[in-house]
Amino acid sequence: AAERAAEDAKQLAHARQTIARLEEAMRAAEGASNETAMGMAEQASRCQERVEALSAENSTLRFQLHSSQQRLLHAQEAAEESSARHQAELKACSMASAGSASEREDFLARKLLAAADEIERLHLL
Repeated sequence: AAERAAEDAKQLAHARQTIARLEEAMRAAEGASNETAMGMAEQASRCQERVEALSAENSTLRFQLHSSQQRLLHAQEAAEESSARHQAELKACSMASAGSASEREDFLARKLLAAADEIERLHLL
């Protein structure tokens, strides 16, 4: 019976040591898990901040693109209007040069009046 009691005491001591090691391992694992969770939360927070920054940058770039497209559209319209005016002017010059002296004088008078009107318009701006 004494041997049996000694064996039981030995097994009990071994079981207690095993339980203590398991509890320590569980605490370490829980700590590591908490550290991992905190690290992941910090990383998620940084990712969210980056997403927000990129979203703001994207909005800014979209606005700039829209503004650039509008300026380009206005420039194209102005170029088309200018081209049409120049084409009409070339046609009028061609017709005037083929006409009589009085037709050329009338053409030049109209050109001078148009230039005077344009100068007046620019002064009003």
